[in-house]
Amino acid sequence: MFYRKEIDGLRSIAVLSVLFYHAQFNMFSGGFIGVDIFFVISGFLITSIILKDLNQSNFSIKNFYLRRARRILPALFFVLFLTSFIGYFILTPMQFKDLSQSIFATSTFSSNIYFYLKLDYFSTQSELIPLIHTWSLAVEEQFYIFFPILCLFVWKFSKKNLFNILCFLSLASIIVSQFFLVHFDIDFDFYMIFSRSWQLLSGSLLSTYLFFKKKNLISNNQFYSNKLAFIGLILIFSSILSFNTSMPSTGLLGIFPILGTILVLGFCNEKSITYKILTTRIFRKIGLISYSLYLIHQPIFVFSRIVLKGEPSVLIYWILIFFCLMISFLSWKYVENFFRKANIVKESSIILISSIGILFFSLFGLFGHFQIIKPNFQLNEFQLERKNTIENHFNERLQKININHSHYSDSERVNKIFPKIDFNQFYEQVNDREINNFKFAIFGDSYAADIAMGFRENGINVFQVSKNGCQLYNKNDTECEQLKQLFINKVKESNVEIVIIVNRFKNENFNSNYFKNVYENFKIEGKKVYLLSPKPDFEYLYDNYPYLSEFQVKHLTGNEKNFQKFYKTIKKNNFDEDFIIINSINIYNSFSDITNGLFSDNKMILFDYGHFTVEGSKIFVKKLMDKL
Repeated sequence: MFYRKEIDGLRSIAVLSVLFYHAQFNMFSGGFIGVDIFFVISGFLITSIILKDLNQSNFSIKNFYLRRARRILPALFFVLFLTSFIGYFILTPMQFKDLSQSIFATSTFSSNIYFYLKLDYFSTQSELIPLIHTWSLAVEEQFYIFFPILCLFVWKFSKKNLFNILCFLSLASIIVSQFFLVHFDIDFDFYMIFSRSWQLLSGSLLSTYLFFKKKNLISNNQFYSNKLAFIGLILIFSSILSFNTSMPSTGLLGIFPILGTILVLGFCNEKSITYKILTTRIFRKIGLISYSLYLIHQPIFVFSRIVLKGEPSVLIYWILIFFCLMISFLSWKYVENFFRKANIVKESSIILISSIGILFFSLFGLFGHFQIIKPNFQLNEFQLERKNTIENHFNERLQKININHSHYSDSERVNKIFPKIDFNQFYEQVNDREINNFKFAIFGDSYAADIAMGFRENGINVFQVSKNGCQLYNKNDTECEQLKQLFINKVKESNVEIVIIVNRFKNENFNSNYFKNVYENFKIEGKKVYLLSPKPDFEYLYDNYPYLSEFQVKHLTGNEKNFQKFYKTIKKNNFDEDFIIINSINIYNSFSDITNGLFSDNKMILFDYGHFTVEGSKIFVKKLMDKL
């Protein structure tokens, strides 16, 4: 395939939009769609190469993968080495453990899956994740694994139908994307190949059309061709400047930048103004180093935030961008270009280097995960104080959630402080307790105990029945089911007006049958029942907190994955007016210093993955009472 200068210009726009978005330049609120532009370009170029080789009867799956390895892996290994080396010295042990996990995922082409399970791409916490941007590389690599095999198979048996088959797959991917966006999981839709492949395939469709028609899309009327290419450029720039994190680029809305890229690729020609813009010297030069620039910018931005203990100024960001350009140029010239030279780096060398690199970084990631490379070090005075802060919040909460009276715990850690009582003894205590003096009754797990504590901190006593890990419906957990039935029977015969049920929901709970059973169990005539949605979840907070800087702590945000899954599932059920869903996220963010943050007026709200501090529960319940 002949070289097209304007494609380097498109690459430049794509990578700069991502850089400016990650540098938090407000003007580029939709800069994340630069990845979408890359996907279209990749699909277009890869398909053009495959079809050309197939047509000349010299296509080889092995050679295709070798070319991809030459193009992708050397620069990736270079960045992984730099990131792990610098990270070792400036990251905390737990942060380095997280980095090691992401290195393993990146080297095994699965970082999109890893980050889907880990966090929301658009959360504040992602600003401190050095390799989060490699999710898009994983999507491309997964596409490269299967797409050439598909082309080879279709070419052999029905090559005239290749375009139609790609159309069908693109349409299927858009439908999957829209389905997950609306009905299931926004993060899944963002990260996964199933919902992203239509963007790559859109480039493939253009390439396939051009190949079989044996001509380009440029019409005889040069005026219309120039206008269509320029409209494409406008669509790209308007998407970069107008999109924002609340406008998902994977669904139907994402068609605009994709269409814009297709128009540029299809109609741009040497006589058009679009060509002149895209082939300016600076765009072409940046386009040439765009792959290395994309890889290197995020680790540099993240490490700068950590070292500076805050968000860099605009001036510092421009200095960092210049620094990224310099390193990227060196990577392009001495790493990328060197390994592309087949006369110098032989096929056997590429196979050996790729195998060793993947194995090395996979093992590095595993060793880092098990903290063999960087174990927990001895806490200094400041870190020890931080650890004690967490411990104090834990112990203070335990004193106020009514262990062994209203809350049953079989946790070894809890039982070191409160002697464990027999479950039957606890059951009898609950059974004997008077309930008619209470307006509120609360049931659930340790999260429910937090809510009950919050009511008491606000001067309101409640009838509480809770047990750690107790699901709202689990026929296999006899103790929880016994407590639940006892709770329901006592509430039915009481003067209680309001029932509140609370849980830290698990993945297996997010199906309509589960909530149907919860509804049927807790629907009590004459009582209003409130089900609290999940609140932000802070994974590993308890272990990480002592090692984090003030800036990192202030930037910590909980993820909303369970909240999103909860609402996607809940809306499939029809509940009557006396069974009410409470949006815990909205309540939480009404007093959190930042969205899904850890503090309110600099006071800690949560002290581990999701348990309230005493102060946090008091504020939350005070806000909750306005909804009841």
